[in-house]
Amino acid sequence: MNHEHLRAFIAVVQFGSFRSAALHLHKTQPSISASVRKLEMHYDLQLFDREPYRPQLTSAGEQLYQQAQQLMLHAQELDLFAQQLSKGADPVLRLTLSPMCELEPLFTAIKAFKTQQTSLQLNIETGHLSGILEPLQLGSSDLSIGPSIGADGHFELKQITSMRMLTVAAPELFESMVDGQSLSHAQIRRHPHILLADSGSQAPFDNINVINGAQRWFVSDYYAKKQLLLSGMGWARIPLHLVREELDRGQLIAIKVQDFNWQSEVPIYMLRHRDVALRETVSLFWTFIAEHFDKD
Repeated sequence: MNHEHLRAFIAVVQFGSFRSAALHLHKTQPSISASVRKLEMHYDLQLFDREPYRPQLTSAGEQLYQQAQQLMLHAQELDLFAQQLSKGADPVLRLTLSPMCELEPLFTAIKAFKTQQTSLQLNIETGHLSGILEPLQLGSSDLSIGPSIGADGHFELKQITSMRMLTVAAPELFESMVDGQSLSHAQIRRHPHILLADSGSQAPFDNINVINGAQRWFVSDYYAKKQLLLSGMGWARIPLHLVREELDRGQLIAIKVQDFNWQSEVPIYMLRHRDVALRETVSLFWTFIAEHFDKD
């Protein structure tokens, strides 16, 4: 029995199947099955009931899973401690940010943190929908900042702010709309709904706040989304802070849609995976950002 066998076992539990565990660990499904079998043979225990469509933990498997999680966490902590003992190693912080976030206040906070960590190496990537959680699950990011869509008990969340989403379009798109009137689904379906594509690659989420039967156009960033809106080529929900000036100038207008969440306040969280030990720099950043936004 070794740590690879435990990693395979934990992945099957967390991702719900041997196939999903194999994809997550970049291994073949037979190798994952073999690792779990070796673990069962080593302890002379049946860890999974394999009769259902998806493998389910037995009572013994549930107890071993709890202990295996703790063991792997301690192993990660040991690895991180050894890395921190390495002389001359600059602290690295890997962040995944939702493009929905208002960056100015966030970067102001990061700049303040940088004054305390002068040798900080910062790696930032963006992610949308499942692309917020996936980097945490894959270990390619230390923390994510964005909405909590799909986050379960495996993730720790700390709300730091919120942002308003508003449905908008170019004024010429709905010229016949009376001021303050709510559009019907039949009216809104005449024009494409512009959506940000899920950036995840493992298990993409379905888009939310959509209208059945409407044509959907997908873009990879809010800049393209905004330009399509300004060109009168569709309608969309978009963060208010990204279009406030265009609304003030009349280049875009807010539109109300019947039986549709045309505006909402979206909480923005700092997220981390509970099963991953925090390096010192990451722990300091978590505390600093939480305290920074609590003051505002």
